[in-house]
Amino acid sequence: MNTKWVIILNPYAANGRAGKEWKQIEDKIFAALPIGEVLVTAYAKHAYELVEQAVQKGYRKIIAAGGDGTNNEVVNGIFQQQSVAIKELTYALLPIGTGNDWIRTHGISRKVDEWLDMMKKGHYIWHDVGIAILPQLAETRYFINIAGMAYDAFVVKYMKKYRKWMPHPIFYRLMILWCLFKYRLENMELKFNQTHLKTYFYTINIGLCRFSGGGMEICPHANPTDAQLALTYAKRLSKLAVILNTYRFFNGTIGNLKGVELTQTRAVAIETPGIGVEVDGEYIGESPVQFQMLSSALKIIVTS
Repeated sequence: MNTKWVIILNPYAANGRAGKEWKQIEDKIFAALPIGEVLVTAYAKHAYELVEQAVQKGYRKIIAAGGDGTNNEVVNGIFQQQSVAIKELTYALLPIGTGNDWIRTHGISRKVDEWLDMMKKGHYIWHDVGIAILPQLAETRYFINIAGMAYDAFVVKYMKKYRKWMPHPIFYRLMILWCLFKYRLENMELKFNQTHLKTYFYTINIGLCRFSGGGMEICPHANPTDAQLALTYAKRLSKLAVILNTYRFFNGTIGNLKGVELTQTRAVAIETPGIGVEVDGEYIGESPVQFQMLSSALKIIVTS
């Protein structure tokens, strides 16, 4: 078994900015940590294959270098591989991508010196992992931050064509506002615990962590180690109400907005067909969908 870290690098994250940043910090990381090798992604889901290669080579410690999308792909690679038990693996994220919402919950620094201090201390948690099951997909998709439907999925899908502008926070938030005026509420069935709702929803979010969409605290009640999915759902909201209460999306008071409900569950189901689904900011398809969870599923290095 190889006791060194293997790095799975997405140099294309942040429209290539991650690759440039990696070149600036590579020597420092190799000097500070026992790194075995760097495997570089070349196309979508390539990280799945690279994780498989890494564990077959004997690596049990994996670092993903990129943003939230890279984080999602490497985590999916870890759970898709069948060479070793998940419990044997240790995971960490080096945040050098565009979107780094997942690290906000854990207080992980983007500054390389502070990140290296965290890695040297080696403090870890057993992180819950979510599962999105779509019948039309040939694979199960895992998520480690937040999954979204309705408006959130609409935004993710719409913005795919503007990815090159996403590193600019102002443009990103303007696009979210623009999508608000293009989106139309969808009538769907939501099931969780013993509750069955059929109505029009503005948005539905299922979270393990608190932040998404560039710092919005969509699931302020989420805890990645409590064996629960944090469910946030909003029924009919006027566009004016959303605009006037935008600050609530960023300060953790979204639950105080009339029409928004916060609860916890271990499973969520949307049986209505044709509703968009995104996980960790990646659009994956349409409902029907079931969300489940794996408690204490992945050993992850975080700040102490």
